[in-house]
Amino acid sequence: MSYINNLKINHLKNPLGIDITGNIFSFLTNEQGPFKASLFSEDKLIQTRDVTLEESNSFSFKDPFEYNTNYKLIVESSSSKSELNFETSIKLSSPFIKPKNKELFSPIFFKKLKVEKEIKKARLYITGLGLYQAFINNSKIGNAYFTPGFNDYDYYLRY
Repeated sequence: MSYINNLKINHLKNPLGIDITGNIFSFLTNEQGPFKASLFSEDKLIQTRDVTLEESNSFSFKDPFEYNTNYKLIVESSSSKSELNFETSIKLSSPFIKPKNKELFSPIFFKKLKVEKEIKKARLYITGLGLYQAFINNSKIGNAYFTPGFNDYDYYLRY
């Protein structure tokens, strides 16, 4: 049986918040090819390219992608097809929030808000120069600890 599977971008499956430049795609297959990789945004074809078996572990598309955009990659051959969904990062341009008391070792930030309508979908973007935890209604968000993980603060911040 022929197959294409394990599509990834930057070693991740279906990630959110991918940078808009320098992305590497990959997939596994037991086929010889040829393969066609098609990139879609909002069901509109924006790029397509041929991929050889030798390139299946590292290929790219023209940069840059658009900020805050959902994309779909479809890789197909004559006998199989596989999809990958990913979303690019938002463009961050806001200054960091700083505590008023500069001697406070571990600042805690609160934001109270009242929502008048039913929430169907929400996303919190958060980062910090150090570790953080986020809570909504006194319940921890997610199951990760020591977030955001390793960062080289001179080059990037995960959020």
